[in-house]
Amino acid sequence: MENKDSQKSKYHKLRKQAEDLLQKEPQSANIPSDVFDLVHELKIHQIELEHQNDELNRAQKELTHLYHEYENLYESAPCGYITLDSRSKISRVNYTTEEIMGTTKTRMRGKLFSDFLPDKRKESFFEVQRKAAQSGEKRSIELPLNNNPPLWVQLDISVDRNSKQEVNQWKLVLIDITKRKEIEFELQNANATKDKLFNILAHDLKAPFNGILGFTELLLLNINSYDKEKIMEYANVINKSTHEAFNLLNNLLDWARAQTGRISFNPSHIGVKNIIKEIMTQMTGAAKNKIIYMNYELPEDFTVFADEDMLRTILRNLVSNAIKYTKENGEINITAERNNSETRFAVSDTGIGMSGEYARNLFKFGRYSSLDGTAKEKGTGLGLLLCKEFVNRHNGSIWAESSEEEGSTFTFTVPNEPK
Repeated sequence: MENKDSQKSKYHKLRKQAEDLLQKEPQSANIPSDVFDLVHELKIHQIELEHQNDELNRAQKELTHLYHEYENLYESAPCGYITLDSRSKISRVNYTTEEIMGTTKTRMRGKLFSDFLPDKRKESFFEVQRKAAQSGEKRSIELPLNNNPPLWVQLDISVDRNSKQEVNQWKLVLIDITKRKEIEFELQNANATKDKLFNILAHDLKAPFNGILGFTELLLLNINSYDKEKIMEYANVINKSTHEAFNLLNNLLDWARAQTGRISFNPSHIGVKNIIKEIMTQMTGAAKNKIIYMNYELPEDFTVFADEDMLRTILRNLVSNAIKYTKENGEINITAERNNSETRFAVSDTGIGMSGEYARNLFKFGRYSSLDGTAKEKGTGLGLLLCKEFVNRHNGSIWAESSEEEGSTFTFTVPNEPK
């Protein structure tokens, strides 16, 4: 707002400009002086008004230019701007908000902003809104939107009040933080992986070696007093513990290599029957100890497009798992069938089974503790996670179907051609 001195200065300047212009006009000697003075004053006012009109036009053009600049900045800002009315309904948004929210201005106007949030997150938004109203200061919160795929935003909330201190409108600033959240989730998973691996190294890998060391020491100390039957009993325990440690160590090494990207993926058309026969031969000792019968059903020339080492690891872990959770005189069946788009493998057992919820969490790192086997075999769940890792590398799927005391079926698919 201009002060009085500034307004007077502008008035004197306009008047002087008008008088300078009138001095250049010819004067008539026949006009009475009082009329002349009146006409002169009117002409001055006319010229002043014309100058003022020119200045107003220039000011209007400048305001229009500034308005367009503001609108361009508002619409193309790198963050979303949303204005809510006193009832928290959307009254205005910019183009960036359209991109973030994945919808149009027309569809957003008149709706509650909370309509675009998951139900379980709405109360968090309302709480921050209340705090902003109480303090009169900007408040921030991180929330997911109802977008598909999921989208995370940082939301800054501030309030405008009228002269009666009533809420006039809300101002929201949205910043897309989806990539940052993805990195945070990856770090959380990495930390969970690290903790799990440390736990395995500290406990699960140590346990079988403790058994091996303990029983070998007993044998060394009592080799001359133990009979053949006792020695055989201890030798079987040592053999079992050694196999457990070896399988766990293999899975640990494969898992570590997979996490660091050091396992090459080389799919080709390979025969399946020899791989299954090889695995069954490896597992014969463990199966015989529990009197478990292993069968497979597939044609002699059955082939699949897969990485041979990864497929062998998947099947070995699933068969080993089936033996672990199957009681004496149980049965394990391995099948494979192909349709137009994929090949489906299944490893079924007549074991102790599991609940549906437990089965759904089998392939989620850190979501469950591995159960002891029917002969008290220990497990870490790492083998199943490795199976999922390798199935994912093939762009396939893996899942478990089971009922308690009715056995389990682990199924995985491999595309017939590369995707």
